Amino acid sequence: FPTPFYSGGFDLDAVGVIHQAPLSLGKNDKKSTAIVPNPNSGVFQFLIPVAEIQSYEVFDALGRVCAVELAPQSILVHLNETLPQGLYVLSVRTANGTYRERFFLQR
Repeated sequence: FPTPFYSGGFDLDAVGVIHQAPLSLGKNDKKSTAIVPNPNSGVFQFLIPVAEIQSYEVFDALGRVCAVELAPQSILVHLNETLPQGLYVLSVRTANGTYRERFFLQR
């Protein structure tokens, strides 16, 4: 399709977006993951009973997986000391659903 711009370009009227999902965490309808403390130094604990947790993952601000643990045996989490300070997302999977919470890693 021709465009009214002298520099050329293309018409976006016929472009569709697929696989679009929100990048925000949204609001949990269920109980909060509630980790303490937040911010933390790489050591924190869940306030969800550990028997309910099937797995957890930690993502950095770019969405890269930084830590994964299946069937954790302790409510206490020790993250790798090489992770830089910054904002991270914790995703906890239980039989009742997946809970996500942001936390700040402070070195």
